[in-house]
Amino acid sequence: MPNFPHIIQFQDRSDPDINAERNRRDRQDKKIVEDGNQNRQPHKGNLFENRIWRLFDYFENSISKLSVNRRDNETIYFWGSENGQSQQIDGLFLGKQNKLAFCIEATTVQSGIDEKIDQAILDKKRMNNNGFANYLITNYDTKQLFHIFACDQKLTIRQKNTLEEAGILPLDITKVDYLEAVENSYTKKYNRLAFANFLCHVLNQRVKIGNDTWVRATRYKSALTDGFCYAFSTNPSRLIDLTTVIHRTQDEGLNETYQRFIRPNKLKDVKEYLTENDRQFPNNIILSSESLSNSNFKELAIPKKWYVNNKIDSSELDKSCYGLLKLPNVYGDLHIIDGQHRLFGYDQSQKEDKHFLNVLLYDKSMLDIDKMRIFKDVNENQTPLDSSIVWELHERTLEGATDKPSILKRSVSKFFNKYLKDEKFKLYHRLKPGIPIANSSQKNVNATMAQICEVVSKYKANNKDISLFQFLMDHDSLGKIEDNPESPYFGNHHEISKLFHDYFLAIEELYPTEFELNSKGVVLFGSIFVCWFEILYEILNFWDINGHLDTNLRTRSGRVENFKSILSNFVENELKILDNEDKKKDFRKLYYGGARKNLSILIAARIRELDEYKDFAPNLKYKGSSEIEAILDILNSNHENLDLEVKTSIYSAHRDPSSPEIEQKAEEQLESVNMLHNTHGGRVIIGITDNLEIVGCQDEVARYNNVAQYKTMITRKILSMSDGKIRATCSDFNYDGKTIVVIRVPRIRESVRTGTNLGMLNVTYSTEGEISVGIPQFVEHKYDKVKEPVGSQNTKLSIAYTRVIGPNGPEKLEITASNMNDVVERLINERETFNYFDINDYLFELESQNVTASEFEGRNNRIHHK
Repeated sequence: MPNFPHIIQFQDRSDPDINAERNRRDRQDKKIVEDGNQNRQPHKGNLFENRIWRLFDYFENSISKLSVNRRDNETIYFWGSENGQSQQIDGLFLGKQNKLAFCIEATTVQSGIDEKIDQAILDKKRMNNNGFANYLITNYDTKQLFHIFACDQKLTIRQKNTLEEAGILPLDITKVDYLEAVENSYTKKYNRLAFANFLCHVLNQRVKIGNDTWVRATRYKSALTDGFCYAFSTNPSRLIDLTTVIHRTQDEGLNETYQRFIRPNKLKDVKEYLTENDRQFPNNIILSSESLSNSNFKELAIPKKWYVNNKIDSSELDKSCYGLLKLPNVYGDLHIIDGQHRLFGYDQSQKEDKHFLNVLLYDKSMLDIDKMRIFKDVNENQTPLDSSIVWELHERTLEGATDKPSILKRSVSKFFNKYLKDEKFKLYHRLKPGIPIANSSQKNVNATMAQICEVVSKYKANNKDISLFQFLMDHDSLGKIEDNPESPYFGNHHEISKLFHDYFLAIEELYPTEFELNSKGVVLFGSIFVCWFEILYEILNFWDINGHLDTNLRTRSGRVENFKSILSNFVENELKILDNEDKKKDFRKLYYGGARKNLSILIAARIRELDEYKDFAPNLKYKGSSEIEAILDILNSNHENLDLEVKTSIYSAHRDPSSPEIEQKAEEQLESVNMLHNTHGGRVIIGITDNLEIVGCQDEVARYNNVAQYKTMITRKILSMSDGKIRATCSDFNYDGKTIVVIRVPRIRESVRTGTNLGMLNVTYSTEGEISVGIPQFVEHKYDKVKEPVGSQNTKLSIAYTRVIGPNGPEKLEITASNMNDVVERLINERETFNYFDINDYLFELESQNVTASEFEGRNNRIHHK
């Protein structure tokens, strides 16, 4: 007969049953998911219970015993053999050195949570009245027992208070998601660090650790708080369990902080750095304490006689004092403000007991807002900080600011911090915040909160000197509240949210399938997301200028229809014509990054096609380029000349840029680059046909990701073909909605030098005064045929090609050993004929003299291609 009380199905972590338990729960989860997919009634309670069990199994360095459910037996506490003298336990876990015990009640009830809470309170009383806590103390030397009520729903404040008053810790879905995110971030290798986070920030418990930790420290009055700051150095091993980080999330109740999640790769890098270099970090770890007060510090007074004997005037010393500081021996009492990776990188390192870390520790008087400000200042000025996190923190860190830019930033931050968490807001889960959203139902969300905050706070519509958000806050019918004392700071955020919601509702109704795809579609990818806000401001501004703003926004349904009527032309004629995934992908690539502005211009152009909007957003028009205008003028006057050539494209239609067909196509199209270089240099214009039709190269650009990559491919190809001799550059322009790329080809260099003048082009003089023509390194088209002048007997040996003006325009001239001197002399004579200008000076002369490019070049003026 068993002794009472006792527990069944409670095993050591090393027991083989634990691994079998993991496998059983995995199989059970798979079966539950399959049942759900086949419309059978899945037992979701088991799914959540398994989820909780894994959260504790993760803490392999801190949890030594776990409950199991094997051979149809659950974990049960018996205090007798009669009916009603036992209690089933959903989860029971025992700590190692810390000797903590965790008893879990897990529920997935959709309704009737209050009844479940009442039952959990009753079960706890029954168990403890029948020796449960004493049993754990006697048999497992337990120091502290935590009863936990885990629920896959959000608990109300009242429900949490009810549990806490009964000595039960609430663990609702918000905290479960947070703990899961912490464990995923830290990975199992650093589960020791996550355990302190669990105790402090999930359970909100102060759990003591062993003996007191004393350090030698300097104390001084903090300029940031009403308290003290302590500076000291100590071994990392003495700090790790005492410190923790509460990580910023997007859930209510856990978002009043600032720290990013741990990055395991960075911890690994820190550990490798410490091991391989045996170096210590010179910069401070910055901490703040929940409980540290002046009573923790024992000053070590220096006798006055010592000052006298050492001839030191104590009155000239600073006001700090030296002594011994007792660190609070509580898990996670010290919060890391800066340096989490530098400290936690020592976990399990051979150096954690040998190295010293420099520490600045603020006492309990430091406010959360001060911690945020320090964190923001340190990371903004030293380490790149996710700009979305910066925007999230503006609401708190700019509190009390009185200058207009800061007030605006704080208002924008406050608005998006609130409404991006509102499920009814159309942009809910459509933007990526600074901290990823746990278990978000939305996928492919790449547009960031920072992108949108930047555009609404900086973009100025036509003839406006204020941003969109300032315009909304100031406008009587949109966001202004006359009798609200906070109106100058926040305006009417509720009205602004309705406007944004209705605008994006209109966009969704115009193309719902693409809207749902988020960044994978063509309606809400990053660039167009920003453009929508620019266009919204232009629409509101246009209505305001024409006196229609109040009328067009009077009703919510009416404003949605008004927005749809304005945007439908763009959606129908630019987006819906993209009838396959390749075209949609090319469209997104075409307007990626710096090319985004062209998309706003395109949307505005489509709006101007509407009769009543012909004057819409004149600031969003293709301004063209004075250089492109000059090129077109020359082409229309002379077609191509010595330093100008047009190409419809460089690459073929193949999508694989490494295919042999593309290589051959590119070399054929770029043959003229070598001839231009061998003559006067020049420009190859991509996106114009031989008939001088402007078709643009935007489709070709889109095949190769974006215009920056496209230009890089071209310049690398030219460098390869010329054996490294021709370092061309590329510029891109948007002209009349078309992408034009200009390849700038430098000419053979000029340099005054004596000798062979190899690779240069100039006239030099011998000591006898005879003229000697410098012979250049002409470049052949094929990269493996670069020829240098040689004393060949074959006077017909082909060296390379240059360009000359023939009866029908520019022609290719073969350079041979026999005609090389003549070619060089001709080039020198031509160069002496022309007046050369840098491109900027060239364009300035066209404007200042009010002449066309063809007229200007008719006066023997040319661009210096260098």
